[in-house]
Amino acid sequence: MDFYFSRFEHRRPPEPLSTPSWVRMIWQVFAVAALVLGANYIYWRWTASLNTDALWYAIPLVLAETLAWIGTVLFTINLWQEKDPPPGVPPTEINDCLRADEAVESRPIKVDLFIATYSEDVELVRLSIRDAMQMTYPGPLDYKVHVLDDGRRPEMKAVCEQEGANYITRQSNIGYKAGNLRNGLEHTDGDFLIICDADTRVFPTLLSHTLGYFRDPDVAWVQTPQWFFDLPEGEDLACWLRRKAGGAGYGVGWLAQKIVGPVTIGRDPFFNDPRMFYDVILRRRNWANAAFCCGAASVHRREAVMQAALRSYVWSVDAEIDRHTRDIRDPVTREALQDAMRPHVAFDTELTPYKFHVSEDIYTSILLHGDAARRWRSVMHPRIESKMLSPQDMLTWMIQRFKYAAGSLDILFHDNIFSRRRFKLSLPQTLMYATTFWSYLACVWNTVFLISPVIYLFTGIPPVSAWSTPFYLHFLPFFIVSELAFMFGTWGISAWDGRASYLSFFSMNLRALDTVLRGEQIKFHVTPKERQTGRFLYLVKPQIAIVLLTLTGLIWGGIQVARGEVDDPSGYVINIFLGRGEYCRHAAAYLCRHVDPPRRAGGEPMRIRDALLSARSYLTILIGFLLGFAIVVWVEKQMPARVESSSGMTLSQDFPPLPAPRELTFDEAIWARVAWQYYVNNTQPNGLANAHDGEPWLSLWSVGSYFFAVVAAEQLHIVTAAEGDERIAAALFTLGQLPLNAQGLPAAQYHADTLQILGNPDSSAIGMGRLLTALQTLLWRYPQHAAAVRDLFNQWRVGALISNSPASQAAAPLHHWTLAADEPRDSFGYRLYASHTLRLIDSAAGLAVTNPPQGQQMIDIDGIMVPDEGLRTPWGRQPSLISLPYLLTGLELGFDAQSAEIAWRIMQIQQRRHSLRVSKPPISTDYAEPAPDYASALADRQPQSAFAPRSATPEQTAITSTRTAFAWYALFRNSWSEALRQQVQTLQVPGKGWQRGLNLNRSVNDVVDGDTNAIVLESLAYISRGQMLCLACLSPAPLPSSSAGATP
Repeated sequence: MDFYFSRFEHRRPPEPLSTPSWVRMIWQVFAVAALVLGANYIYWRWTASLNTDALWYAIPLVLAETLAWIGTVLFTINLWQEKDPPPGVPPTEINDCLRADEAVESRPIKVDLFIATYSEDVELVRLSIRDAMQMTYPGPLDYKVHVLDDGRRPEMKAVCEQEGANYITRQSNIGYKAGNLRNGLEHTDGDFLIICDADTRVFPTLLSHTLGYFRDPDVAWVQTPQWFFDLPEGEDLACWLRRKAGGAGYGVGWLAQKIVGPVTIGRDPFFNDPRMFYDVILRRRNWANAAFCCGAASVHRREAVMQAALRSYVWSVDAEIDRHTRDIRDPVTREALQDAMRPHVAFDTELTPYKFHVSEDIYTSILLHGDAARRWRSVMHPRIESKMLSPQDMLTWMIQRFKYAAGSLDILFHDNIFSRRRFKLSLPQTLMYATTFWSYLACVWNTVFLISPVIYLFTGIPPVSAWSTPFYLHFLPFFIVSELAFMFGTWGISAWDGRASYLSFFSMNLRALDTVLRGEQIKFHVTPKERQTGRFLYLVKPQIAIVLLTLTGLIWGGIQVARGEVDDPSGYVINIFLGRGEYCRHAAAYLCRHVDPPRRAGGEPMRIRDALLSARSYLTILIGFLLGFAIVVWVEKQMPARVESSSGMTLSQDFPPLPAPRELTFDEAIWARVAWQYYVNNTQPNGLANAHDGEPWLSLWSVGSYFFAVVAAEQLHIVTAAEGDERIAAALFTLGQLPLNAQGLPAAQYHADTLQILGNPDSSAIGMGRLLTALQTLLWRYPQHAAAVRDLFNQWRVGALISNSPASQAAAPLHHWTLAADEPRDSFGYRLYASHTLRLIDSAAGLAVTNPPQGQQMIDIDGIMVPDEGLRTPWGRQPSLISLPYLLTGLELGFDAQSAEIAWRIMQIQQRRHSLRVSKPPISTDYAEPAPDYASALADRQPQSAFAPRSATPEQTAITSTRTAFAWYALFRNSWSEALRQQVQTLQVPGKGWQRGLNLNRSVNDVVDGDTNAIVLESLAYISRGQMLCLACLSPAPLPSSSAGATP
C-alpha cells in the first residue's frame, strides 16, 4: 500500500548536536549576565516605571514580565550544561544489568517491544512490525514483538500472524493507552520493554545503542529522540518568488539567501520538528537525572515499572483509608477500623504499572524519580533510533498539543507532585519538572504580552512611565545579552519555530488550563495518523484576532503619529516594533521557515558559519531592536524642547486664590514659640545661630534662615522689637568679621563659635542667594540696619557670583552664575529662587536663570509637566523636582506666575499620589519624583545631587518634611494641607523645637535643625502678616488685601 510518506522513506535522521566547550563556556557567562540584567530590569519596572494612572494595565504587564523572567531562570538552569552518560557496552546476559545481590541464573536478556494501537490503519502498523522485526544485537537476546490492539480487530490479528508478531488484546479499553500497556505487561515477562506507537518504526540499532545504559542497575528507562521523517520540505525562496513574480522575483530571492542563508517557504507549518526539545531541552536534563519519559521509542526496565506501581498502589490504599478515618480521635478505634478497611480498599484499588492518565509517561517518570526507596535514574539518549509520523493537519495538531498541555496541568494541580510526603524529588529534579509545568502556565502571561501593544496602540495609555531612552537603557542590555545567551545555549539549532510556537500555543494552553481548573475530565483522543479533511480555521480564531487587532493598531498608531497627535511618539515606535514582532511570529511563522544548515557527518561540531545561520532568528531580532532604539533616539532628537519661562508660563485656571492674612489660633501661636525655642537654645554669643541643634557650625543658607526666623518672631510678637533689633545687629556685625575666600566671598560653611572656614573654602551661590534675600528683607523692613547691610554688600564681591555666559543669539548678553562644583542645591528651582535677589544686583542675572539660552526642558511626572531639575536619584537616576524653593518664593517674596504655577503643579502631583495610597496619612516631600519612587522604602531612592552623600539612611533624610508641611499649610489651605500639617503635629519637642519629619520607614526623623524651625516660623508669619519682603511697603508692612495673589 502506498502512503503519503512513502516518498520520504529515503530520508535519514540528523546527527545529535555536539557543542564545543568554548560555546558552552560563552553560554554560561552570558546566561548569568542575562539573569542579573533581567533582575535589574524587573526591579526597575516595579520601582521606577509603573504608570500609576493606569495600574489596571501596568500591574498585569509587569507581573507578566516578572513571571516570564522566573521562567527564564528555570530555563537557564535546564540548559546549564550538557552531560551525556556513557552508553556502555551492550550487556550479554541478564546479570550484567542487576545488582550483585540480585543475581539470578545466567540467561540471555529478554526484551518485549510493544506496539500500542487502537484504530490506526493496519497497513501502517504492518510497517512498524516489519521494522521492529529487523532489530539487531551483538549478543544473545530473547526478543519478541507484541501488538497491543485495543481495537480488537480481526484484520490486525491477521497482519500479526502474517508478520510473526504476537497479538494481544483485551475485553475493555479501561485506562486507554496506560491500560493497554498494563495488559501487555500481564501477558509478557521481558526484563525490558520498548514502548512504541502504531507509527513508531524503530531502527535496527535501537537495542545495541541503549541496553548498555542498563548496566547501571539503577537506570529505570532510556528515552530516545522522536524524529518525524515526513515534515514538508517546503519550496526554496527563490523558486517560490519566481513562480509569483518571474525572473525579478527569483533574483530577489537569490540575493536574500546569499545574505541570510537558505530559506524555504511552507516547511513544517505546525512546528512539529522536535529537535529543540529532545536534542537540547530534555538532553540537558541528564545532569539532573530529570529527563522524563515521552512514551514512544523509550526502553523501560520492567522491575522499575512494577516496583513503582506497587509502591504507588500501597500509597493509594493508605491514602484512601486515611481519608475516611482521619477524623476519629480515639487511636484504638481508628487503628481497628483501618485494619478492617484495608483488605476491602486493597481489593477495590487497581495496580497500575502505568497511571491511568492522559499523560501516563511523565506521571510514571515522576513516580520513579520520586521513589525514595530506590533512586531510579533516567537517560536521554542523544542519537535518533526511530522514525514516526507528524500531525498533518490543524485538528490533529491541536488534539496532540492539547493532550500534552492538559495532561501536564492536571498532574500539577491534582497530584501534589512537589509534596515531599509522597514524591521525594531532589532539588535539581524539582526545578526541571517545575520548568516543564511553568512553560504550560506561560499561556497566561503570554496573553498579556500579546494584547499589551494592542491596548497601547489603540488607547495611547502607556503601561510604563518611562518610554524611550530610560526604557531601552534598562531593557536593551537585558534583551541583547539574553538573545546572545540563548543563541549560544541552543548552538546549532534554529530557534525560530520554537519561539513562534511558544506564543502561538497561548489559546490552546489557556483552554487546557481552564479545563483542568474547572475539574473537567480530560478525554483521551487517539492522535490521527492520516491527514484529516475539513475547515479548521475556527481552531485559530484567537490567533487570527490577535493578528488583526495588532495590524489595525499599527495602522491606527501610525496615523496618530503622522497627524502629530502624539506628544511623545517614542512609545508608539517601541510598541510598533513589539506589535510587528508579534505579527511576524504569528504570520511569517506559518509561511516562511529557515532551513537548518547541514551538519557534518558523525556528529562532529558544526562549523561556525553554519551555527550562525542556525542562530539567524536571534540575530535578526537583535538587529531589529537595535534599529528600533536608533529610531527612538532619532525621533527624540527631532522633537522640539518644551520651554516655559517666567514670561511664558501662565497660571492654571484652577489656581486657587491665596488665603487672606488672619490672626493665629492659640495652637498656632504655641507652635511658633516651640520653633523659636530652637534659636533660644542655639544662638552663639557672637549673635549667629547653629545650623543643627547643639552642633557649632553654620552655613550661608542657615544664616539667611536665622534672619527670617528673627523677623517672623518679631512679627508674631514672640520677641520684642528691641530684642529683634539686638539680634539682627549682632548677627550683621559678626557677618562682617567672617574670613573671606580668594574670590572675596564668604565660604559655604563656618564654625559657629570660632568662625573658621569648614571644608571647601568656595562659596555657595544658592546659599548666598538665600542670605541676600534675607538681607534685602532687612534692608527694606528695617531702615535702622540699612547701613550695616550696605557695608556687607560693599565688603563682599557679590559680582563674582555672576559671569558672562557663553555666546548666545540673544540681543543682549545673558549672564549666569558661577556655581561651585559641589553645590548640593544645584538645580533649576534653587537657581530661580536665588535669582530673585541677584537680579536686584544685575538685572540680566534673573533673565539668565528664568529663561536659559538653551530653553528649560520639561518632564512628565504623573501626567503633569514640570521643569526638569537636572537632579537624579542615586539608584534609579530618575528626575527629581524640588518643591522647597518655590514654596520659599511664595512665603518670602510673593509668588510670581512661574513659581506659583510650578508650586501648584507640584501640589497636584502630591495630592494625586495621596489619593492612590492605600495607607494614609498623606505624604509631602521636598521633592516630587516619578512614581513609585515617592513610596519607596529604600533610603537611597531619596533624590540627591550627583555629588551628595550616597550613604544616607532613613534617619538622615525625611520623606514627610515638617518644613514643607507648614509651607503648604500656609500657602494653600485645603483639606490635604490640613491633613499634612496634622501628620507632623506630633513632631514638636517643647523646649527644643520641631523635628525634621518622618522617615521613609515611617519612623520619626528626630533631627532638629535651624532650617526646619525657621520655615515653620516663616509659614506662621505668612498666615498672620503675608509675605516677608514687600518692596513697595514700609515697615511694619500692612496686611495684604484678601484679593492678593500671584503677581504676573
